[in-house]
Amino acid sequence: MASDRLNIFSIPTKGACIFMPAKPNVTIFSKPGCCLCDKAKEIALRVQADIPFSLREIDITQDQTLFEKYRDTIPVIAIDGRDVFVSKVSELRLRKTLSDR
Repeated sequence: MASDRLNIFSIPTKGACIFMPAKPNVTIFSKPGCCLCDKAKEIALRVQADIPFSLREIDITQDQTLFEKYRDTIPVIAIDGRDVFVSKVSELRLRKTLSDR
């Protein structure tokens, strides 16, 4: 829900508040030597140049639970904790998904 993602900034001179949407949190689940993961990261960085979001990459080989969950489906891109792209990342769809937030 959009209202769950608002930051409130007070403007002391006007006594008003401006509601600014929080930047989405994008996580790429990947592992070393994964060319599809490298491509997903390149796509995310291109999109990030136009649409602000925080980006984090997690190496699933460093966490057994994540490895079991994602080993057959990487790269996986999650936005705000929800897996949105699995195995294949579309730059156009990533842009649209982030723009719609």
